[in-house]
Amino acid sequence: HPDVAQSYNNIGIVYREKSDNEKALEYYSKSLTIQLNTLDKNHHDVAASYNNIGLVHKKKGDNGKALEYYTKSLSIRLSTLGENHPDVAQSYNNIGTVYRAKGDNEKAKEYHTKSLAIKHKS
Repeated sequence: HPDVAQSYNNIGIVYREKSDNEKALEYYSKSLTIQLNTLDKNHHDVAASYNNIGLVHKKKGDNGKALEYYTKSLSIRLSTLGENHPDVAQSYNNIGTVYRAKGDNEKAKEYHTKSLAIKHKS
């Protein structure tokens, strides 16, 4: 049930805030599995789960995995929320931080600029 997924997500947040990345990933993954089985694959909760998993991978220094999950989240957010939603800005910002960490300042600037443009509009 989606409510169970939300509970797993909340537990994942607690572990992420405690910097227990492995436990956070465990609970976020449980949440995502339930969501993918009970919700539309483009549901905003699925996008949030992809984003949360990306956050943990970023904290772990796994920029490749972080970028993979942030990109999945962005794709859903763009298709369901449109180009000018604050959650889309968040996704662009998160992707920008990955590129910055990878030393690709041009790509980082591109994504941070997209994020900023949305924030100015909203």
